[in-house]
Amino acid sequence: MNFSTNHHLLSDFITAFEEGTLPREEWTHRAHLTMALWYVRCYPAAEAERRIREGIKHYNAAVGVVSTPTSGYHETLTCFYTLAVKRFVESADDDDDDDDAALSIETLVETMLASEIADRAYPLRFYSKELLFSTEARAAWTEPDKCGLD
Repeated sequence: MNFSTNHHLLSDFITAFEEGTLPREEWTHRAHLTMALWYVRCYPAAEAERRIREGIKHYNAAVGVVSTPTSGYHETLTCFYTLAVKRFVESADDDDDDDDAALSIETLVETMLASEIADRAYPLRFYSKELLFSTEARAAWTEPDKCGLD
């Protein structure tokens, strides 16, 4: 995905996600992160979290992904990445305080996708595999067991 020069493309992606019409093969890790950044940037924190959580569940249902104790929606990963994206956006906005104009959402997406957050193994810096992929962590938010998120 390259949204850096095309806001229309990014908003079309979000619309397809929300409507459940995004092709399943396009629902990648990078797509999850892009969607999270969109909501984090466009809505207050609690609303963004709700939209991300409900949006993933709605999308999964629309494309036939069934959530079970071992597959489908993962609450801890969703919360973890929502927090990571939120912190990324806050940091980028703080870094850009000298500018009158905030960084565009497209620029933020491209920068985030080039950062450590986009590494699929990123959560394993904080969680053991056993805990992160447990049925408990899939079902409910679970604190990291390796190091804190602060």
